[in-house]
Amino acid sequence: MSVQNFKAFVDALSADPQLQATLRERLQGNNDPARLLALAKETGFSFELDELEALEPQPISDDQLTGLQGGSAGPGLPTGVLGVHKGI
Repeated sequence: MSVQNFKAFVDALSADPQLQATLRERLQGNNDPARLLALAKETGFSFELDELEALEPQPISDDQLTGLQGGSAGPGLPTGVLGVHKGI
């Protein structure tokens, strides 16, 4: 369940510029995963970081690389907060 909630949260971040702005504001240069988890929980997406860390990394495809610019993990998301994991 946790992985599905993480996927749903990432989808929500991708689709919602206001949620992206809130995450950027909360992080303010501090990529503390606890801040990400708190925002996710506040917006109805509950997942545990240790479950996500246990997933094996998945190589990034050429299509995914095309969408990345300037060291971002997604639209307006700083690197180090969201990783690319198998099945996510």
